[in-house]
Amino acid sequence: MELYTTENLADQTILLPPDESFHCIKVMRHRVGDVICVTNGQGRICECTIVQADSRETVVSATSCRDEARSGRFRLHIAAAPTKNIDRFEWFLEKATELGMDEVTPLLCAHSERKVVKDEREEKILTAAARQSLRAWFPQWNPLTPFRAFLQAHQAHDSLKLIAYCGNEYEKKSLRTMLETTHLEQVIILIGPEGDFSPEEVKEAVDAGFIPVTFGSMRMRAETAAVFAAAAAALL
Repeated sequence: MELYTTENLADQTILLPPDESFHCIKVMRHRVGDVICVTNGQGRICECTIVQADSRETVVSATSCRDEARSGRFRLHIAAAPTKNIDRFEWFLEKATELGMDEVTPLLCAHSERKVVKDEREEKILTAAARQSLRAWFPQWNPLTPFRAFLQAHQAHDSLKLIAYCGNEYEKKSLRTMLETTHLEQVIILIGPEGDFSPEEVKEAVDAGFIPVTFGSMRMRAETAAVFAAAAAALL
């Protein structure tokens, strides 16, 4: 069964927005009487019957609704520098969403080759991946954030804060061990750009309470490391 989205699920009668209506009626060829699922992306999901099949504004009637709790032991926030080839970063967004990532922040770092991202486009990718996975909770997308500003915003945050990088300036913990043993409700993982974090950035992160972690002996592309982090969390 397909999953559609709309912001307002408070009433029994629900209006699908134009893009969702077009997809429902023109692409999927649904008709009056068909049953679909609709979510607000904030945990609420309703099973609905189509009562007006209009490609500009489809009307459905909710027959049953439920509020789903977030899945997983903790809320996963991945802060990753966008890759020079945006397709690789968008691949990460799609796959990490399918794996259950809860929040994502693109980082602007010292070695970043990409300094611009299109918020609307990336949010659409997150929404499409969440719908494909039948997720009632959609990932939160944050705007491109300078690395130091991100550290300052999360310095006093009550969460497990981890940073993955290639250097060996500090002793590194196992990502798996850190995830398995945490009792905190949120995990933040920093992933750097293709040129890695600068030594200064690593020091600033450690000073801000981020723990260096290793993903194993193999060197990964930036987007692969980000997906690996999401997969490791999903396995728990």
